[in-house]
Amino acid sequence: MVRRYAMKKYAEEKRNEYLFINIRLAWLDNYINKPEELSALQWAHEFGISLDRIVIEITEEEFNIDEAHINVASYYKKAGCRIALDDYGKNDSNIDRIALLQPDIIKINMDYTHKSEKSHIYREYLKYLSRFAEAEKLGSARLLEYGTSADMEKGEIPDSFVGYAAMAFTG
Repeated sequence: MVRRYAMKKYAEEKRNEYLFINIRLAWLDNYINKPEELSALQWAHEFGISLDRIVIEITEEEFNIDEAHINVASYYKKAGCRIALDDYGKNDSNIDRIALLQPDIIKINMDYTHKSEKSHIYREYLKYLSRFAEAEKLGSARLLEYGTSADMEKGEIPDSFVGYAAMAFTG
């Protein structure tokens, strides 16, 4: 119900920013045979939210993806939403995930960007991802760093080439 409430508030406040909705891949299991029933799409219609303002963030916890999951995730994109890979670099992320889901945005885990400040290999890989995102036109935000407002207050947002910083604001 948190997602529904967030969408309702977004609509009531007539917001124009992108609305990021985080989902776990396993949650899509409920919609394998009925993607037209995806609740976020139904709520967007109910509240009059334009689907091109919604970004579906797919969390990379357990990324055992098959064709059925790809089809459900693609349904969001066909409906007009954008797709983002969340926490890229947190676990065993790889190019297969990008190729299979063809996201509009890749959100880089903050730990990964911290590693890039200390390691030439990580730094070069992030530069490669940035150039790749640019070449593939992965959405206007391309690569995002992800942290919390506490990270920002402590000055822990790495000064890097990543395009934007996305924050989860805390208390």
